[in-house]
Amino acid sequence: LTNTGVKASFPGDDSCVNPTVRIPGINGVYKALQFHIHTSSEHTIDGNFYGAELHTVHGEVDGDRFAVIGMMIQPDATEPNDLFDVLLTGWEQQDMANRQACANPAPPANVNPVDTPVDTPGGAVRKLQDDIIFAPYNLLPEGTAFFHYDGGLTTPPCSEVVWWNLADTAVAVTPAQYMRLVDLVVSYIDASTCKPGTNAGPVGSTSRPVQPLYGRIVERVCPAN
Repeated sequence: LTNTGVKASFPGDDSCVNPTVRIPGINGVYKALQFHIHTSSEHTIDGNFYGAELHTVHGEVDGDRFAVIGMMIQPDATEPNDLFDVLLTGWEQQDMANRQACANPAPPANVNPVDTPVDTPGGAVRKLQDDIIFAPYNLLPEGTAFFHYDGGLTTPPCSEVVWWNLADTAVAVTPAQYMRLVDLVVSYIDASTCKPGTNAGPVGSTSRPVQPLYGRIVERVCPAN
């Protein structure tokens, strides 16, 4: 967890092989660095906003540009998204560890202590785990198309160094799962200071306002089939 929302970094110590991506029509290979979530989307599709937006950030191998794989998250599912639940569980466990380190064990409203069963909608029971394996790419169905454009970072200094690739298919989660995400963001405790560290706005948003295109061309990249 970071004070800009919710983030997880890929290992940088060669303990594993980080995923890489290539972008059609663009030179270079891009290696995964981290992924994070903004509450309320930073892009719109046909003028429509979404509940959150997940960004997997890749750095250019032997270069200085970035490539972001983005996906919308929409709280309109009737059944829990099992893969997204793995992600939430991992972050809730880290949040609890931060609070315990600060001798502040009170969790956000929708989070229970590690290894305590939690009743969830539909009668299911989830349990916080010790080891979490999660691949953000797997949230998207095979054959997803993307909106591609040359843009910039959405956090300061907002440098124009990003190849954006935004999935045209939203990830559906339940309202309960979405509220767990919002709780993590707005109730974040900075483990280094043991003080609230979120920079969320009054309604819990951690996103940059949508910007005009300023002449940019947005291309839709579709699967070969």
